[in-house]
Amino acid sequence: MNRFKFSLFTILALMSAGVCLYGARIQDLTQIKGARSNQLFGYGVVTGLDGQGDSRIEYTELGILNALERLGIRADKADKSRNIAAVMVTADIGPFAKEGAKIDVTVASIGNADSLQGGILLQTPLFGADGEVYAVAQGAVSIGGLSAGAAGGANVQVNHPTVGLVTSGALVEQEIESRVIGNGNSLEMILRSPDAMTAVKIAGAVNKYYPGTALAVDAGSVNIKIPATFRGQTTNFIAAIGEIDAQPNVAAKVI
Repeated sequence: MNRFKFSLFTILALMSAGVCLYGARIQDLTQIKGARSNQLFGYGVVTGLDGQGDSRIEYTELGILNALERLGIRADKADKSRNIAAVMVTADIGPFAKEGAKIDVTVASIGNADSLQGGILLQTPLFGADGEVYAVAQGAVSIGGLSAGAAGGANVQVNHPTVGLVTSGALVEQEIESRVIGNGNSLEMILRSPDAMTAVKIAGAVNKYYPGTALAVDAGSVNIKIPATFRGQTTNFIAAIGEIDAQPNVAAKVI
């Protein structure tokens, strides 16, 4: 029994040592100051819900009537089939996303629809915080939940069937300017999880490859001077330091 305990302790010790020895790429621990994502949102309508959509809600009816009017079809009121649902559409547009690039969008019901399963999101403009349209979304909605049950019996629900995803469902129509902030000869790396020790270790890892270039400014940022060999090649330098491994400071856990 003692031998078994000793072996188990040895295995756990080796596993713990392995966790401490291996680091993460700097590009996974940081991001370049000035190169950030932006949030987009829009109001849309999902159709084809086979009786699981909204009941007669005014803004849902107005949404489908406006969509029909854009197609040249005039109608005074929508039907009562519950095949449509009003939704909010949200997305994150990454830095340097170019016109014509595709991004994922999340669709969430804002009415009383039972499910968005099998629905199609109609063309929806997505706005930034400044009110400008930066992308347009459309496509089939995939949901990660379900709701099932028998009449008069128990009902089982897994996750949320009224929230879905349209993969690569939005086309970028306007690029959001991303500017790498620095003095022209340096970069500032922002830690995703600020920690003084991690910042120092990142600076040390960079200095092993490019001596005297990196300095931990504070717990949330590291300033890196661009070597003369990379002047005018900022993107190449960012890619080079991004692949360097650094050991982040993580809280100790008792196993």
